[in-house]
Amino acid sequence: MKASRHPLPPGPRRIPFLGNALDIDMNEPHVTYTQWGYTYGDVVYFRVLGQEYIVVNSEKVARMLSDTRSVVYADRPIFSVYKLFGVEFTTGLTAYGDTWRVHRKLSHQTLRSDATTKYQELYMNKAISLARVLLEDGAAFNLQTSLRTFAATAVLSLTYGYEIKSQDHPVFQMAQNLLEVVLKETTPEKAALMATFPFGCLKIRIVEHLPSWLPGLGFKAHAATCRTMAKDLREQPFEYTRNEVSASVLHTFVLAMILFPEVQEKARAEIDSVMAPATPLRFDFSILSISFYTSNRFLIDTIGAIVIFNAWAMSRDCVNTDQFDSGRHLLPDGGFSPTARMAGSPFFGFGRRVCPGRFFAEGLLWAAFVQILATLHFSKAKDANGRPIEVNPVFTHGIAS
Repeated sequence: MKASRHPLPPGPRRIPFLGNALDIDMNEPHVTYTQWGYTYGDVVYFRVLGQEYIVVNSEKVARMLSDTRSVVYADRPIFSVYKLFGVEFTTGLTAYGDTWRVHRKLSHQTLRSDATTKYQELYMNKAISLARVLLEDGAAFNLQTSLRTFAATAVLSLTYGYEIKSQDHPVFQMAQNLLEVVLKETTPEKAALMATFPFGCLKIRIVEHLPSWLPGLGFKAHAATCRTMAKDLREQPFEYTRNEVSASVLHTFVLAMILFPEVQEKARAEIDSVMAPATPLRFDFSILSISFYTSNRFLIDTIGAIVIFNAWAMSRDCVNTDQFDSGRHLLPDGGFSPTARMAGSPFFGFGRRVCPGRFFAEGLLWAAFVQILATLHFSKAKDANGRPIEVNPVFTHGIAS
């Protein structure tokens, strides 16, 4: 590959061999990238063990690149860690080519915008079932599982036409176990670091024969089990794991309703204004950890650099980023602001790699939000003395697509 004649984007200083490997918080890499953006601008260059990376922290720049040069930014790097875990066949990880085109064509036929309107009954049935589950005693302690079950069963109903009514269903359990491993062990950063493992094309064979107790190879202990589960689910609903984004958004929605009760009441008032108001039931609990997809999307540039579209930074491009202020999207007269987003969240990706299930996910989430707000009341849990327990929002990092 020929070196680019254009200057590299600005970025942090690098040390020999390691580059910027020691500068990145591997638990929250998106935060590191965002902080670099404050210092170096919307586009940041860094290097890890000889591999070049370019971080795009601006949605405007990301859309310009992915829309005007869509073919260039439609590919995916072939990371050996995905093959090691047996999940390299999924659409989100498939390299740009004939196989990927077939995947997208099939998805588009079922999930395009005009096609998803026929799923409204499915949306509401699933949302009503979710509300019923959340009304049960002890629901607060099983919130994450309940939200994942809701998203998973909706996708299974869409894809395979059969109902899974219990989280004890073997298909659900198998997919859930696989998802847990994939989310934890195949993060983009781990995949990229393994790609720079200094053994060239032999790295897969070498890693397979190295013990998992070696520093940095602890993830390998789960690889064999993950490959077996992935193989089993290739003939079953493995694509169910796509629901994780919807489940994460739902979990974050519940968190927002707890942290910002005034927004919750305003939304409920709007719902009550167009329907017979339901009696809100108190739903007290404290959320300690939220699973959230940061959507650090890895793409390949023509010069061999891996480009990261950092949607975390893009989502914080506003005033008072930690304040849930739906009013920022409205004009004083109640109309939508010209800058309000009606669709096309950066968390669904860009260009040719935009998530094909985004319209289905948006419809499903809207139904869940409305049904939950019309039925339930969220508030902070109380301690033994009746005082509210403060919520500490913690977002875990992983891959979910």
